[in-house]
Amino acid sequence: MRFVYAELPLAWAQLLAYTRYRFECALRASVLLGFVGLPTLGFHLETAFREGRYHEAGALLWLFYLLIASLPWWSHRRLIPVLLIGGAWLLGPWPSVDGALVWRFVSEDIWPPALLAGDWTGLVEWLSRIPDLGPAIGNTLLLGLLGSVGALVVAMALWPLACRHFGNRGTRLAGHGLLIALRSTPEMMLAFLFLLLLGPSLLPAWLALALHNGALIAFLVARHADAIQPAMPGLSAPGRLAYELLPRLYPGMLALLYYRAEVILRETAILGMLGVATLGFYIEEGFDYLLFDVAFFLLLVTAMLNIAVDALSRRLRPKDGAVMDDPCAR
Repeated sequence: MRFVYAELPLAWAQLLAYTRYRFECALRASVLLGFVGLPTLGFHLETAFREGRYHEAGALLWLFYLLIASLPWWSHRRLIPVLLIGGAWLLGPWPSVDGALVWRFVSEDIWPPALLAGDWTGLVEWLSRIPDLGPAIGNTLLLGLLGSVGALVVAMALWPLACRHFGNRGTRLAGHGLLIALRSTPEMMLAFLFLLLLGPSLLPAWLALALHNGALIAFLVARHADAIQPAMPGLSAPGRLAYELLPRLYPGMLALLYYRAEVILRETAILGMLGVATLGFYIEEGFDYLLFDVAFFLLLVTAMLNIAVDALSRRLRPKDGAVMDDPCAR
């Protein structure tokens, strides 16, 4: 009863706000699933780009932006029952699952045969066949670090474009549109586009991580800056930025950056699907060749790397730089 009448009403507004944000994240993630074969917009977009049908790819990209932009209207709370019923109907029929195959996968396929047999000599030999982890871990950390630094640079450059203290209504509208487009486009999609334009390297992945995460941070910083009332209204725009707003916003910006750094490191694994030589590249290769034990081991290495980076970011996060009050920051 205490939960229903005391705790739930206090948390209900934040729960709804975070659910709406996660729904937008799930919508972006559904596009990413198209890159592994599911018939979403991402599947048709990737197919159109690979086959050179760029006009069709452009139309699909605009359709995705329209879907994100119209989210507040078609995801209204009154339409939620209709969406749930329609989603349940579209997901059917449910696939049949062979319990014996699932049990074999979790009990045998993902573990080294030498480990299950207790053959420690064979386990050492199995470890020697694992791809060289040094360059993969190095590329993952390098891309994560460069993506975080790039996100900070992008955020510093873009947040004034959407802030009410600078420019005019037209420039702020354009700035808001740019930030919404960049933060709404999944990193995988941005990296895929840059990969087609620039060729295979770490550069497309870095640009995608920096632009997407930097736009997200800039969007939150601009919203926080709009709530600040300048104490020195006579300052010019550069003076207001340098001497009044930026010192008050920078600690929160760093807090957001340290939070996003751990997210960026996770995203480097996903970008390995595009051929970037991070840990994600070797994980996908293991699944492609049905080497489930190797892929699972590399997943554990990736998880431990993320835990270590998350612990480091928590220690470096400014104590007085509270994360700005928005569900995106949690």
